[in-house]
Amino acid sequence: MKLSYLFSDGMVLQRGKRNYIWGETSPEIIVTGILDGRKFNTKADTHGMFVAELPDLPVGGPYCMEINGDEKRVIRNIMSGDVFLLGGQSNMELRIKFVTERFADEIKKINDSFIRKFDVPKEYDFGEKRQWLSQGRWESAQGESVLEFSALGLFMALSLREKNDVPVGLIQTAVEGTPVKAWCSEETIRHMGFYTDELEKCKNEDYVLCTQKIEIEREKYWMKKADQSFDQRTDSFYKISIPGIWKGNMRDFCGTVLLEKKFFITEEQAVTPAEILMGAFTDVDKIYIL
Repeated sequence: MKLSYLFSDGMVLQRGKRNYIWGETSPEIIVTGILDGRKFNTKADTHGMFVAELPDLPVGGPYCMEINGDEKRVIRNIMSGDVFLLGGQSNMELRIKFVTERFADEIKKINDSFIRKFDVPKEYDFGEKRQWLSQGRWESAQGESVLEFSALGLFMALSLREKNDVPVGLIQTAVEGTPVKAWCSEETIRHMGFYTDELEKCKNEDYVLCTQKIEIEREKYWMKKADQSFDQRTDSFYKISIPGIWKGNMRDFCGTVLLEKKFFITEEQAVTPAEILMGAFTDVDKIYIL
């Protein structure tokens, strides 16, 4: 019997709503299950696919569910609470580990097994609809796992936990920089009449591979040009204040910038552990100490 990775240990079900579980087993057999002592059942279709409505659960947990088809599966540590789908781009995807400098004290206090997340794999398929997730697991907001949570999602969950005192599940689907069309189904694109030519091109695997190759070569060329530019640099630096908005010659600049800062430390400071906190850069930064 096959179940989605979404239906696994640590999952969170939405309180006060109908919840379903689906999967694949042998064709046309009866699938039975027990959730918190209450039974449920359904029948697989001719292809072995099945959908079953789950019994209502009181808020809280943990609960255990047993499902029997052509084999037995057991899902443990299930919670009933509020489930949220986190969608969008970088603002939603931004993980806790990138805001540790700003919220260090708050993050150190986070240790809540009733807040959980599930990261949907970042994959695409222009050929057909995916029936199954390729991977995934539920993780609680404890230990090192906290750093991989969506910052916006986790702080929202913490607020809701304090307000409602119920478990919170976060399903993370956000992907940095994705346009709206990337989230549209083929049916929606064809119905709206937008990007249909691009959609047809993307159904050709050779076109996709060629596009990827061109992008890789373009990035290599850009990096080579940037390296050559830095090698040819002179001492004609000018001052700029950061953090802040770029002005003057930098107002419309798009590319890589080399910044230099000279500072002096005492002998005593030289043997003391220290951190350099530079904040957040777009899109990436590297720091060298010479």
